[in-house]
Amino acid sequence: MKSELITVGLTVLSGLLLFISSQYFLKCVLEPIMEVRKTIGEISYQIIMYANRFSNVADMNALSDNTVGPEIRAIGKEVRSLSARLVGNVQIVPMYRFFSILRFVPSRKRINAARAHLIGLSNSLVAYSESRNEYNKNNLESMKEIRKALRLRDK
Repeated sequence: MKSELITVGLTVLSGLLLFISSQYFLKCVLEPIMEVRKTIGEISYQIIMYANRFSNVADMNALSDNTVGPEIRAIGKEVRSLSARLVGNVQIVPMYRFFSILRFVPSRKRINAARAHLIGLSNSLVAYSESRNEYNKNNLESMKEIRKALRLRDK
């Protein structure tokens, strides 16, 4: 009788420990990794959604226009926000280097490259007439580098 109670107690205790450890893994490891991947998906979406604005930089004089100015500012703010969110999400993943070696997430070097290019895009949506072509080329290169850094598929 006493050994049966010990067996039941150990079974319940081991089940409880298994539940606690699996919840810890889920909440503290798996969910942060999924947030990083979700943010990368949002970046992919934004690059496609605003490709027309990135590859066709607005003229500085258009900012006074009531339709173009607010749209450009909103796009810049969204892209910068995604950059910040990506870096923030990376910070909460425990053992990030280990998971990047396993390729569950991009390496910090790739994250930093994507961050820099995203901020560059957010700052390069408007240019003076003389430099618009240069900005367009730089933005196209930045979009290419972001895809490369985050291993986004073109198709």
